[in-house]
Formats: sequence, C-alpha cells, structure tokens
Amino acid sequence: IDWIEKKSTNLKSLRISYTFIGGRKVNGGQDAGIQLSEVLAAKNTLETLSLNHTDLMGSRNVDEWANALGEMTSLKSLSCMGMSECIKAVDNKLILDENSTMMSWIKRVVGLTMSAVDANSTVQHPD
Repeated sequence: IDWIEKKSTNLKSLRISYTFIGGRKVNGGQDAGIQLSEVLAAKNTLETLSLNHTDLMGSRNVDEWANALGEMTSLKSLSCMGMSECIKAVDNKLILDENSTMMSWIKRVVGLTMSAVDANSTVQHPD
C-alpha cells in the first residue's frame, strides 16, 4: 500500500489473491482494505482491480470501498471473490446467489444486474 501511495505513478492493474491480512488482529484486513481503497481512489490510475480470496474487502468496509470505487473513474474491470473458496465448508455457488452478500455488494457498488457477472465473479464495467 505504501509503494502504491508513494512511488507508483501509472499503476494500471492490481491483482491480490489468497492473502489474509487479519491474522490474529480481528480488524487487520478491514483496516488494510480501507487504507488500500483510499490510496487507489486518490491515485485513480487503475483499469483492472482483482481482489480474490482476501480479507481486504468485505461487509465491514463495504461503504469505504463503495466510495473509493465511485471515485475510480479509470477502472474498467473489477473482480472480487471472498474467502469462501479457502473455507471448504462454504459452497461457492452461494456467492453467486442473487441474494448473497457478494451479489448485494456488486449491485450496490457497480450498479449491475446478475447478467453482468460471469461464472468467475468477474464484473466487466459497462461501456
């Protein structure tokens, strides 16, 4: 996050996968996600953002991400998947259920319908 904020000048794509920031600190991923969302919004150079299987984005910081993504006018593609694939007890099909938390988040932030989301939970920005 510090490198993005202080040194990057034209970051076009960011992919973070299978990363759990929280550890023993309950709010670690939430706090880091808020910081990341603020830095990315301020830079506003990203065209592709992929946050898959991380605790950086979730229900506890959805408002901050919604605000940041609204400011990221250069963003063309957003892919986000929760930690469910890492937890064998959770059925991945539930993520794409029309009433799931992830789908509610996608609808709220991106304003898209189910038809805009593919089987890999990738959302393409409507141009």
